[in-house]
Amino acid sequence: MTSTDTISPRGRDLISIVSPVYNEQDNLELFYKTVTDVVRDADFDLEMILVNDGSQDRSEEVLERLAKQDSRVTVLSFSRNFGAVAACNAGLRIAKGDAVVLLATDLQDPPGLIPRLVTEWRNGNDIVWAVRETRDDPASKVLFARLFYVAIRLFVFPDYPENGTDCGLVSRRVLDIYNLIPERDSNPFFTIYSFGFRQARIPYNRMARKRGKSHWSFLRRLKNCIDIITAFSYLPIRIISATGAIFSIFALLYGLLIIIRRVLFGLGGDGWTSLAVLLLFVGGMLSLFVGIIAEYVWRIAEHSRQRPRYIIARRYGGSPSLQGLYDTLHIEVSQPSITSVARERPSSPTAE
Repeated sequence: MTSTDTISPRGRDLISIVSPVYNEQDNLELFYKTVTDVVRDADFDLEMILVNDGSQDRSEEVLERLAKQDSRVTVLSFSRNFGAVAACNAGLRIAKGDAVVLLATDLQDPPGLIPRLVTEWRNGNDIVWAVRETRDDPASKVLFARLFYVAIRLFVFPDYPENGTDCGLVSRRVLDIYNLIPERDSNPFFTIYSFGFRQARIPYNRMARKRGKSHWSFLRRLKNCIDIITAFSYLPIRIISATGAIFSIFALLYGLLIIIRRVLFGLGGDGWTSLAVLLLFVGGMLSLFVGIIAEYVWRIAEHSRQRPRYIIARRYGGSPSLQGLYDTLHIEVSQPSITSVARERPSSPTAE
C-alpha cells in the first residue's frame, strides 16, 4: 500500500479499526501488516484509527510513518497520557465506518478475528463480542482477571462473559448512540454491553504478548474495577443501606437487652472489652462505607468540572474525503453539546 491509496468510494461496507497505542513501538508495524494482510482480499474497505495515548517511546514516529505510507491510516496523538478508555473514545468519535472494531495493538487479540466479527454483523447483529475461552498470560494476571470478572458479574452484569472481552464490533447506529452519551469517562465495552440490541459472541484464544510488556499494573486494574462498578451499579450503596439497617436493629435489640438485664435482674453490662471490640468493628465498617460513598461523590465532582476527556495535539494521515472532519476535531469535553472546536495548527495545540 502506498501513499496514493485511499479508502474506496462507498460502494462497499467500510470497517473502521480503532486501536489505542501506548509505548507499542515494537508491535505497531507488525500489527499494521497483520491487519492489512487479513483484510487484503476481504469484500469490505478498511479505515484504521490509531490513537497515541502519550507514548514515551518511538510509537508516534512509527505511527506517523504508517500514516504517510497508507492513507487508510489516521493517527491522533494526545498531548499526554489520558488512558486507554479516552483513547478508544477519541477514535470512536471520528470513526466513519458502517461498523467499528475495537482492537488492541499488542496482537494478543488476533486481527484474524476481524472477518468473523464482520460476518456476524452482516448476519443481523448490532454488537459482536470476541469472547476469550483461554488466555496465555502470567498466572497472577489470569487470577486477577478472573476475580475482576467475578466482581463484574456479581455487581454489574450477571450475564457478562465469564472470561471477559477486550475486542468487539459495533454497528453504526450503536456507535452513534454511544457518541451521544455525556459521561466523562464512559467505558465503551461495558456501556455498549448495557445497550441491549441484538448481540453475538465468537470464541477465541487470547495469545501471549510476543513483544514489549503490558502497562496495566495491579493498581490500574484495581482502579478500573472500581470505576466500572461505581459507574454501572448501585449495589454497593444498597449494601451500605442494608448493613446500616441491620446494625441499627442489632443496636436496638442489644440496648433493650441491657435495659431488661439492669431493671429486672440488677445486672450490669458485659464489660469494657466487648464494648471496645464492638466500637472498633463499627468504626471500621463506617470508614469503609464512607470510602465507598466517596468514590461515587468523586465521580460526580469529576463530571461536573467539565474538564477535557482528552486533548488531541497532533493528527496524521487519513483519507482526503475525511480530512474536513479530522481538521475540526481538537479537544473533546464531557458533553457533545459543548464540544470545543478549533482548527488544528501544525506548531502547537490551541483550545477555545
